Parts: sequence; C-alpha cells; structure tokens
Amino acid sequence: MASLSAPHLIDHLLSSGVIRILSTMLALDDDIMEIARQKAATLSKRGLASMEMLRGTILQLGVWDGSAPAVLSPKTLALKVLCLCHKSSDAEARQNLIEAVVPHLFALISKNDGDFSGATVDDRIQVNMALLLLQEHSVVAMESKLSQRWITEYLPTVALFLSGLLTSPGDDFRESRYLTLKLAMNTTNNNPISASIFGQGRLIRQLATASLSRFHKLHAIVGRGEFPTDVHRTLVLLLGLLINISEHCPESRQSLAAEIDLRPSSLDGLVTVWLENRELCGKAETVEQTSLAVAYGYLAILLGYLCLEARVRQRLTSQSNKKGLSYLLDSVQEFMTLHARAAGDDLAATLQPLVNELRLMMKRS
Repeated sequence: MASLSAPHLIDHLLSSGVIRILSTMLALDDDIMEIARQKAATLSKRGLASMEMLRGTILQLGVWDGSAPAVLSPKTLALKVLCLCHKSSDAEARQNLIEAVVPHLFALISKNDGDFSGATVDDRIQVNMALLLLQEHSVVAMESKLSQRWITEYLPTVALFLSGLLTSPGDDFRESRYLTLKLAMNTTNNNPISASIFGQGRLIRQLATASLSRFHKLHAIVGRGEFPTDVHRTLVLLLGLLINISEHCPESRQSLAAEIDLRPSSLDGLVTVWLENRELCGKAETVEQTSLAVAYGYLAILLGYLCLEARVRQRLTSQSNKKGLSYLLDSVQEFMTLHARAAGDDLAATLQPLVNELRLMMKRS
C-alpha cells in the first residue's frame, strides 16, 4: 500500500466497505494489544503472540516518517492507511475516500479545544496525520457543494485550534502549526466569508505577533550565515493568511490597526521591520535572496492592505519622512514583477486594485 502500485486500489477498498471499517477504527484509542487482551477469552495464547508480532512488524515499517507511535491504536492505523491512500494518483477515488471521514478528522483536532498542555507525542502524530489529510483535501472541498458545511461547522474549529497552537511554546507543535496554517490558507483564498472567521477575536493579533517573532528569528539566523527554511515557510504562511484576512475583512483590519499605538505593538514592529529591509523585496540573485524577497514582498502587500486604515497609514508616514506610501508601492510592484517571472500566474491582476488604491492615497497625502 505504501507505493500504491496496484491500479484502482482505492476503488477496490471503497467497494469493499472500507469506509465503515475505518470509521469504526477512528473511534478506538487503545493499543491493539490492549484490545486483544480484552478479548483474551476468545483469543488463544498463540493468537496473542501473533498479534504482538504483527504489532512489532507494523511499527518497524518505513511509513512512520522517523517517529513511530508508542501506542499503536486502531485510530492511528486508520489514519496511516488514509495517508497512504492519499498518495494515489486516482484523484476522484482519493477524494471520495477522504470526504467520507472528514467529520472524524475534524473531531480529532477539536477534542482538546485548543488546549495542548497535556498532549503526548502520539497525540501529535495523530493530529498531524489528520491535518495533512484535511489540508490536502481542503481545496477540492472548498470548491464543492460541501463548502458551506466547511465554513459553518469546521472552520471555526480550525481557527480555535490555530489560536491554541500559536500560544504553545517551543518546537513540539512546529509541524502542526505549519499544516494548520496551510489548511487556513487553502480555505481563505478568495473567500471573504472564510477569511472573516480567522479574523475574529484575538487570532488576528496572534498572527501578527507570530509573524514579527519569526521575522526576528529569521534575521538572527541569516545573520549567522544560515538560512532557516522551516522559519521562512511558516512566516510566509502567516503573512499569507494575514493578507487574505486583511484583503477581505475591514473589521479585522480595524481591530489590528487599533493596537498600533500600544507598547509593545506587533503591527508597529512589522512596520519597522519592513522599513529597515524594504530594499530586499526586489533582490533575487540567489535562492536565499529570492526567499527573503518573497517574505518582505508579502509583508509589503499586508501593510498595503492595512494602510487602508488611517492609523496605519499615519504611522508608516511618520516613520519614513512621509515617503512610506511611495516605498510601499514600489515594493508591491517589485514583488509583482518577481512573482510573474517565477510563477506566471494572475497575481498582478489580483493586486492591481491595491496598487490603484495606494496611488490614490499618495495623491491625497
């Protein structure tokens, strides 16, 4: 199954009733040996020994990405089977399989209600598999008739989960944060209603604080002559989500702008970071320079949307000898050019209304 070389394997599994079996397994948390011992009356000693040997063999398979679970529960096995099936090239069958268990996957990530204080390594393994499946399935789901259910039932859970992750210190939840941010990005792209869910409450302020923290970490590591890929990829997702929210949700922009006069203020810190590094937006002679240009280009776009609020615009102007809007416009246009060369998509058309608004604000100032 790990290679999924057999054609129509998922179709065969679906026709064999695998969804019912997986749904049952996803509700069972005990180790398979514990379950076997509970059935000792109907399972011989030889049967128990065979089960223990099977358990050991499964844990030694090269499918656990270097981190095999301590407890091999039916839930963990079901999640691993789903992850392996999701590598299939049969897109339609793959989507049908994942869609059938989506409620179970969201139930798994919602069970701790954003509190990760008691999470174990096995909890993280399960959560990360569920998040991987959800974020890879989310684009198709948001383009389907099921999008309304995702928006009303599931995305508030994701927002609460992300808020909890952003308050969890250390690197234990690094992969969980990354996957959840990808899920949030996929579900808020070009979707004002979804974006508004992630722009409510304290989450937008947490996103700004996390972005500033990762800029500082990025600067420190680059200053040592290294490039922190993990920090950069998370930073770009944080900024991308903030852009999606700020583009579509005036209330969220206003909420963030209202805190720019506080001390400390994450938004004020982001303005300073951009002003000190804005010239990097157009540099792309090496892979590292291009990566930095993407981060600062995203920051310029974010500040462009936030400058639709007078408080942010005034702060940027006061910190830049009244040249902030001009600098911002240059950076956004440089990033559009850089992105067009690299990706060749329609980002320029998406950002043109923002560019027009920045030009209009410059004329008025």
